[in-house]
Amino acid sequence: GGWKEKGRGELSLNTKESAGQDGDGDGAGGKKKKKARLVMRASGSKRLILNANLWPEMVITQMGASNGVTFACVNAVSSSSSGGGGKAEKEKDDTGGAADKPSTYALKLPKSVKINAFIDLLNKHKKSEDLGAEDAGGEQPVSLAMAAK
Repeated sequence: GGWKEKGRGELSLNTKESAGQDGDGDGAGGKKKKKARLVMRASGSKRLILNANLWPEMVITQMGASNGVTFACVNAVSSSSSGGGGKAEKEKDDTGGAADKPSTYALKLPKSVKINAFIDLLNKHKKSEDLGAEDAGGEQPVSLAMAAK
């Protein structure tokens, strides 16, 4: 049990337009969709801490009475990288293999961020709707922790 601290930093919700599928698998002629990602960089060094897709079935849960949320995602940032260049790599699981399955993360937000509005924002964007990029965490740093196995 417990949580492993990943760092403090600025959290952004980024969206990217992608071609939708029209049924034949080539993506041509389909409707365009927006894909949303949570991106977090460490305060000061700007090292990439979190780079994760949102998806429609993603469950975002408030952490008790605190101003935080938990969610499961596949983080594209290596858990073993030590601040060198912020390269996105597949995260390694405890057995040393590539982790294609989600890990549980916790975000602790500043008290100035309204937690219900934050959860609503994530829920709205995980449906791949046509929405613009937004600053998900406000101007104050947020903390990120990963569930320790």
